[in-house]
This record gives sequence, C-alpha cells and structure tokens, in this order.
Amino acid sequence: MIYLDNAATTRPHPEVVAAMEKALTVSFGNPSSAHAVGMEAYRLVEEARKSIALSLGVERQELVFTSGGTEANNLALLGAAQGAPPKRRRILTLAIEHDSVLKPLEHLARQGFTVEMIPLHPDGRFIPEELRARLAPDVFLVSMGLINNEVGTWQDIETAGRILQEMEPKPLFHIDAIQAWGKVSLRPAFRYGDLVSLSGHKIHGPKGVGVLWKRPGVALTPLLFGGGQEEGLRSGTENVPGIVGLGKAAQLLPEVSWRDEGLLEKKLFLWEEIRKLLGDQAVVNGPSPEEGAPHILNISVPGIGGAVLVEALSQRGVYASTGSACSTRHMEAGRVHRALGLPAERGASALRLSLSRGTTLEDLQEAAQRLAEAVKELAPVMKRRR
Repeated sequence: MIYLDNAATTRPHPEVVAAMEKALTVSFGNPSSAHAVGMEAYRLVEEARKSIALSLGVERQELVFTSGGTEANNLALLGAAQGAPPKRRRILTLAIEHDSVLKPLEHLARQGFTVEMIPLHPDGRFIPEELRARLAPDVFLVSMGLINNEVGTWQDIETAGRILQEMEPKPLFHIDAIQAWGKVSLRPAFRYGDLVSLSGHKIHGPKGVGVLWKRPGVALTPLLFGGGQEEGLRSGTENVPGIVGLGKAAQLLPEVSWRDEGLLEKKLFLWEEIRKLLGDQAVVNGPSPEEGAPHILNISVPGIGGAVLVEALSQRGVYASTGSACSTRHMEAGRVHRALGLPAERGASALRLSLSRGTTLEDLQEAAQRLAEAVKELAPVMKRRR
C-alpha cells in the first residue's frame, strides 16, 4: 500500500494508539467526577493540554479542546461574531478556504454580516494591496488558512497580520492552521492571530479531536451549552482518549523552524519522477512545488478525470484523492481550482498527492510509475469518449 492522502488524514502513530488504549481501558473516568478515577482522567486531560501548549509555544489556559477542526473553525467564527458591534459586521476571507470556514461565514451572511473575498494571485496567495484596500473600521474579522488543503498554497500570515495591525480598531484575525501543523512554522500564526484552529488527525493523532487557541482577552460565545467544560466555551464530557492521543501526537512532532525540508525534498522528488514519465501531460495546479506546502502536490492530467485517476490508482495500490475529503463525496471538487481562475477541465482532472514523514522515496518512485501506467491505459479511452 502506498498512501498519498495525508492531507485528508494520517495514520495514527503507534505511541498515540497505545496512549489512547490506556486512556480507554484504565483511565476511563469522567474528568468531572470527584473520585480518584475521575481525577486521574482530569489529570490526563490537563497533561495533554500542557504537552500541546509546550509544542505550540503558547499557554495551556489558551487552548480549548473541540471535536475536531470543523468545530474549532465554527467556534472561532460563530463564537466571535456574536460579539460584533452593530457597526462592525464585515468579514474578509479567501475563496479557497475550507468549507468549515466558508459555510459558517455563509450562515453569518444570512444573519446580516457582509462577507467579502480578498482577491488572489493565480497561485492562491492573497494580494496584500487588495487586503489593505478592503480594510475599514467596519471590518470585524479576517479569516485565512495558513496552508490550503487542496493545492497547498502557503499564505504570508505575517504580512497579513502587519496590515491588520495598521487598522484601528484592529479586526480579529482567525487562522485555520489545521493543514499547517507540523509542516510549517506556526509562530507567525500565534504572533499575529487572535484565534488559531488545529486538528489531531492531520498530525498522526486521532480523529474526533481538535484545538482552538484563543488569545487572552478575545471574547467568544459558546456554541454548546451544558456542563460548562473548557472554561464554559465547550460544554460536554471531554473526549479523554482523543485528547490524550492528541497530546502524545503533539509531543512526537519534530520542531519545524520554517518548513519541513525533508517533506519538501520528497515532494520535489515525486514531481520530478512524474515529469520524467509523463512530461507535459502533467501540470501543477496552484503554487509551484518549490513554493507551496511541503507535503501537498496537486496536479492535473488534462483529459483524464481526477476521480477516474483516483480509482485507477486505487486499483494499483496507490491511495490519493481529488481534493478535500470533506467535499469530494458531495461533488464539490474543483471549487478551489475555479477560485484560482483555472479552466474547468483542470479542476475536473485534479489529483492531490499528499505526503507524510513516513512516506519513502521508494514509495514515491513506485507511485509515479503506477500513475504513468494508469495514464497510459486511460488516455486512449478518455480520448475516444470526447
């Protein structure tokens, strides 16, 4: 098996699985219970919070556990918007954002907010002058993804943050760092952001657990009401095994000073192998391989549908995707490519190959070979159908 869909989810690390198993079978108490079993579960939750905070370089009390990245984004956007003054109801974002950002913003638009898209360069990077031109005192919030999950665009969060600091009053800055954690430095996000969303299963942790970092002083209205867990911001019995697994995954992450150069080298190797075998038949979507996220390569073989290629590769033991795992089953693949101004055919033929630290050069060489075989088999068939 050659797994190249790590932007969708990653294989849990064995140490993560072991820590979760212990939390499930031994330390299974409710963290809110006053007896010893409950207090042990509470201790594990707080130890995990401390590990994650240490990994991120933030304070533990600034972290809110959620059920995943989608909830973290929703809590950030919907929770912050509840405190928007009547005269500050504009929100700026990017058309290439994940649906867990755009859908909540669509909901806010129906509630009377104005949501505007910041124009982009062809590779998906926001245009600083366009951001500055759209800022005004009525802008309450700006939301950006640090790494785009489909084409791998890497946003210049530092420049965006500095532009926002020029405004008075300064808009809140929400950063979706879910795809970036462990791949590029998050320091600019915590320096300039007010709310930062993270998810466990993108870093070899478990599914069903995420984190929202909240700068002290930023007001949020909870989405869930009940027992008042997470300082009242996220009621509900804590997912102790998931939180423990996330804490262990964060512990195991190597320090990334700027970006994971090892991952980047592997991605560039994969692209070179594909070019050797397919030549001009394959084209890159979004940023150049050298400039984008170190783990995501989005390509098209025009004339062959991305879903067809995914199936052909799956039959050959290579597992990739056409784009966001959260949208491809709902026939929304290609939205990001359209936002970049690419022809419809490029979006329809898109193939996302995403790597992890465990991906080997041998895996990538073999994957490129099997991709070339699939293209050779499919090209004549697809040509006859046109």
